[in-house]
Amino acid sequence: TPTWSWRFAVVIWAMISHDISGLRHWGNSGSATWFEFATEIYRHAVKLGFVESCILSPVSTAEYPTAATRPAFSVLNHDGLAESIHECSEDWKVDLRTCMSEITPS
Repeated sequence: TPTWSWRFAVVIWAMISHDISGLRHWGNSGSATWFEFATEIYRHAVKLGFVESCILSPVSTAEYPTAATRPAFSVLNHDGLAESIHECSEDWKVDLRTCMSEITPS
């Protein structure tokens, strides 16, 4: 799940405030393939005037080999942490839109 670093900072601060330690999972809600993520970035980039047009093409895992072996679906469950810090996970598309709007030059 794509997750904005600002969201991680909020959650880390909440963990400190609630005296929570140890290994925890956190991320935005929802899930996306790399192609879905790129498509959403492109869609907002066009709206914000970052790019005019380009062609995005999906690529299968077999067509894009990497040294790391990755599972087909690897979204982490962060429900326990959300309950502990009283924070809801935002949908990744909402945070992506907010992040891209914030980096847009005035």
